[in-house]
Amino acid sequence: NECDRMDLATFYAPQVKLALSRLQAMGAAMPDPLYQVEGTFYVLANLSALLGLELSPEAASVLGKSGRIGTDEEIAYYLLFKGLSIAPLSYFGANPHA
Repeated sequence: NECDRMDLATFYAPQVKLALSRLQAMGAAMPDPLYQVEGTFYVLANLSALLGLELSPEAASVLGKSGRIGTDEEIAYYLLFKGLSIAPLSYFGANPHA
């Protein structure tokens, strides 16, 4: 119900704010100044700077390939083995190479 949703939004607001500020400090925040996290607890980040890095051995093993990162899914697996779990936007229909 609406009350439960508002309670969750209030609970997660500090975590979302922290994630956004850290991403901005890294230069990975989305460039749209109008982007606001409101109805979900997802934070969008532009991690395209990781494209072209060498896949870690762990990520390469899981993906069944080696070489350089070329998609957002490969970024997700690269970061997973660094201790950060993310969901690639291509899972929601976005371009996996952007």
